Parts: sequence; structure tokens; C-alpha cells
Amino acid sequence: MRLSRRRFLQISILTAGMPGFLFAARPQALSGRLLGLTTLDSQANETTALFSLSLTTGDSQFSSLGDYLFGHSLEALGNGDWITIPYGDDSQGCLTLNADGVIQQKIAAPSGMGFGGHGAVLQDGRHVVLHFNRTDRPDSGGGEIVIADTHSGKIVKRRPSPLIHGHDILLSRNEHIIISDDGAIETDSISEPLLMNIINPALYYYSPTLELVRTVPLPINGSFVHISEDISGKITGAVEQYVRRTKNGTRFLQSLLGDGADDFSRQFNPEIFTDDIPLPGPIVGVDVKGAAVEEAFSKAHLDPFDMVYNERSGVTCCVFTESNLLAWRSRDASHWQYVSGTTLGVETPFGLTSIGDTSLVAVNGFERGVAIFDSADMSLTKFFDVPTQGVKHLSFDASRRGDQAR
Repeated sequence: MRLSRRRFLQISILTAGMPGFLFAARPQALSGRLLGLTTLDSQANETTALFSLSLTTGDSQFSSLGDYLFGHSLEALGNGDWITIPYGDDSQGCLTLNADGVIQQKIAAPSGMGFGGHGAVLQDGRHVVLHFNRTDRPDSGGGEIVIADTHSGKIVKRRPSPLIHGHDILLSRNEHIIISDDGAIETDSISEPLLMNIINPALYYYSPTLELVRTVPLPINGSFVHISEDISGKITGAVEQYVRRTKNGTRFLQSLLGDGADDFSRQFNPEIFTDDIPLPGPIVGVDVKGAAVEEAFSKAHLDPFDMVYNERSGVTCCVFTESNLLAWRSRDASHWQYVSGTTLGVETPFGLTSIGDTSLVAVNGFERGVAIFDSADMSLTKFFDVPTQGVKHLSFDASRRGDQAR
């Protein structure tokens, strides 16, 4: 089956040293552990392992999940178990893991479809909402939104959905299930200036019983990939798109960046970015009434990946992997601010997660390093110089078991 167009970053651009001032980070007692799924091993393929980092001891390890591929995100279940959600074709399913990372159950993808990489655990801690994307004919759309029982591994409720490419899923404060449809299909013709043809991108709001409640069209020319919700119910996401290294692509980039287009293109190594380069995109907010507003645009908005809202500080954070930036905005601020990943000790920031009921947030570098920073002022709290080997998203485990890496 043909896999998703979303690519993994190349190893060759991911080397970085750790700046010396990191040793001046404020000491702070931490407990629990961070977990994540890797998608890069020593042979640079996409075999997945479970990453674990003790915030108490600093010990980390990778636990094998056998021949499992394309692991993307990890969600906590109500009984101390976890569920992995892959991003790929119908060869891979979700895995239920116990607290020690031992596989307990599998949820299979139907033929011709694949999981979208994310899911939302319902309040009973047992059932999870997932979305199947078509992989046999992705341009035809017509996926499925489903509820799966993580104990039995069975799909207990399903409905057809109009989403072309459902990716991120969250359970909102009012219990709506919100799915981001990036509507992205790779264009077949190199005469097209952009790599992805974006078809009716939107947020879809479903009830807990999978009735479609609302569709919010997004005025964007790219993928609205990862999303977060703040205390007001506003959904925030950043836009991902790529421009081809062709004459038509250059003209498109010039229409966007003017005289700065050539300098912008030259920053990308043509031996690495052979056919296309990241296109800057906006950060967009959708308020509780469904009004979408562009909140910020910068030439440094390159390859947005994860987003998180920290309830204690009221700050939303977003990472831009290719430009090595974290964008952040408090609920009272009028604009977004930026901090370099290098300032926090990481290069190519990927995963984000809040640390329990604190203002602390964790971010990992793609190949190495996990930084804990205070989202109230973006100051570094603690840095763990550990390998991450392609960890995508981070999850926080507050249990006593989390005091040691398992």
C-alpha cells in the first residue's frame, strides 16, 4: 500500500552540540516519566520502539515493540495502560501496552485503510476514538471515524466520514470529538508549484456518539496537522506545505516572499531537499463559535509539528522543526513570540507535552535531548542529554512507576 506523503526528516541534518550554558538551568525536583514512540532506529528505518525517560533519575531506555512500524503517538488509558497509534497503511494497527510496555491487545486497520496517527481516549478510559484514512485510493476521500474498545480490540461503533486525511484528534472540553482534516493529496504533476493539493481543509466536530455536529472550513493552503485547545475552547494549529524546486515553484515563492525568495531557497541544502522545500505558513486559531483567524505568519514557520496548551500558565506552544523554533502565546497576549530550540538545548524540536498540573512543558530534539522549560516565561528548568532516536510525540506519566525508566 502507498504510504502517507508526510516525510521523516533526514538524519544528515540532525546533528547538534549542546551549549555550555545549559548547566546553569534552574534545579527543580521532578517526578514521573516521559514516554514516546520512536520512528528511527540505528539502521534509519521506521521500526518503532517505546522511549522512556525517568524525570527523577534521568535514566532513559528504548523497549522493543517487535516488528511494529510507523508508531506516531501514545495516549494514556484509564487503567495505567497506553495505546499506540500508527501513521501509515493497513499493515499496522494500534497496540495496547501495560505500564511496563508489554503488548496486551491489538486493534487492526481494515484493508485499504490506515490509522491517521492520533486518537482521543474517551472519559471512561477504555474506549478510544480513531480515524481510518483511505490508503488504496486516498484521493477519493471517504474515511471512517470509529470507537474502539481497547480491552477487546474490537471496533464497537463506526460511521463513514467525509475526511480525506484525518490526522490529529482531541476530545474538547465540551466533549466534542474534533478531528483535523488536512485534506492533503500529493500532486502527481511536477508542473504544480506546490507539493500537496489541499482539498477543502477543515475541522470536523463530532458528538461522543459520532454524529457530525459542525464543519469549520479552514482558509489555508496547506495541512492543519496538529491542534490544541485552550481553556476558552479555541483550537489552534499551524499550516504545513511544501513548494517544489521548479520554475513554477519559484514563481509561487516569489509571490509570497518577494525579493527574499532567493535567499530563502538558498538556506536549504539541495542535496537534502532535492525536489521541494518547506513553505512558510500561518498559525491559525478557530474560536469556540467556529470563526477561523490567522494569528501569525513568519518566514520561519517551517515544518510545524507538535502543539500543546498548558493549563497552569495559559500558554500555547508550537514547534517548527526545520527552523528550530518554538512559538508561544499566552491567552492574554496579542501576538506570538519565539524562542530558539538551541536556547533550550535541543535541535529540530519535535514532541511537546505538559508535565502534570504545572507550568512545565517538555520538548524533545529529534535525535537527542529532552528539555523541560517553564511555559510561564520560557526559561529552561532541566535538560536531559539522552538519545531520542526519532521520538515523535511525548506523553507524561505521573504514576509512581514513572519514577524509574522501565
